[in-house]
Amino acid sequence: MSLNSVNLSGNAVDDYKPINETFGVFRVVNNYRRNKDEVLYIDVKVFDKLAEICYDHIKKGTKVEVSGRLVLKVTKKDDRTYKDYSIIAHDVHFTNTFEKKD
Repeated sequence: MSLNSVNLSGNAVDDYKPINETFGVFRVVNNYRRNKDEVLYIDVKVFDKLAEICYDHIKKGTKVEVSGRLVLKVTKKDDRTYKDYSIIAHDVHFTNTFEKKD
């Protein structure tokens, strides 16, 4: 049996983007402190109730802690291979929040 689990903390790069009522995405940036040039941008995908919560709380600059599983999508275009990693979130914690205004 394999274990696929990842924990990441960082800041939301943009506001939460709802795809539909039960699914959405936001991007997180993480800077590794020992090497300031090592910056990681990764998309976080959320579903169902977690998507509703993220819709209400994630705006650009929100500090988040994400737990979930790592997913790799490989795309080939013009004889080049592109790898896109993302996290399917099981849990998201907010360390500072902003309420969305309708």
